[in-house]
Amino acid sequence: MLFCTDFKILKGFPVATMLQKLHRDKYHLLQAFNELQIFPLINAVFLQKQTGDIYVDDAEKITSVFVIHKSGFALLILSDGYSDFAAIADFIKSNKGLPNYFHIYAPPEKFIDYLNTQSEIGIRIRRRIKLQYQGSTIDNKVQLPGKFNCYQINEENFDRLSSFNLSLEDKFWDSKEHFLREGYGYYIEDADKKPAAVCYSACVADNVSEIDIFTEDSYRKMGLGKFVTAYFVKGSIERGITANWDCFVENTASFTVAKNMGFEPVKEYTFLSVYFEK
Repeated sequence: MLFCTDFKILKGFPVATMLQKLHRDKYHLLQAFNELQIFPLINAVFLQKQTGDIYVDDAEKITSVFVIHKSGFALLILSDGYSDFAAIADFIKSNKGLPNYFHIYAPPEKFIDYLNTQSEIGIRIRRRIKLQYQGSTIDNKVQLPGKFNCYQINEENFDRLSSFNLSLEDKFWDSKEHFLREGYGYYIEDADKKPAAVCYSACVADNVSEIDIFTEDSYRKMGLGKFVTAYFVKGSIERGITANWDCFVENTASFTVAKNMGFEPVKEYTFLSVYFEK
């Protein structure tokens, strides 16, 4: 699975006050913020396809927006010239609904500088890169060993995937039924019908699917992850959906696999992790 300066943001508004939760019937007020569409998990919250919350300073004059997905991925949007970083920091410290550890996509650099002065908030700064598969076909060059089989996730086999301990039904989605209705995925099992690898949609928003991949330790370095991902991409193309791959810049293995499969880099960005225990 994008700097703040890339955003088209509002200008000329006064300094913001403490953020307040925006009611879902007011989400339409954010339609001008195109940056909400950049990250699929954030867009899924905005489109009310997955669970999360949106906070703004003033619904009449929005100068700051904070969106957080239930899985702990967030986006902070600030208007041009915004400087009341203390209000954002106080919001983070006082909001009991936020996880003790969460991540902010592409945060404003000045906000990171401010957090560096706050002893109560711990931060970790890394770089991630977003890639997408934009082709109309995919050639699966990875041969699946004979003792393995690949299947689409459905109601009959969904519960078998609990062996992965991914909390597939509630980490990103709200339930098994929610995933089966709006998501999709594929998994590989061995001759004993033990799940070995899986590639599934963490979300689908505006016909873009966020990929999540997992391979059991004992089955790694066998090409299973590439194979199941190729099936996922093929399924995405058939559905008219763009597959989105996101990884840390230093994870050269993940980046190389994505590139070799035909994913193209879209944007590199800062990834800020926030926690409350240094």
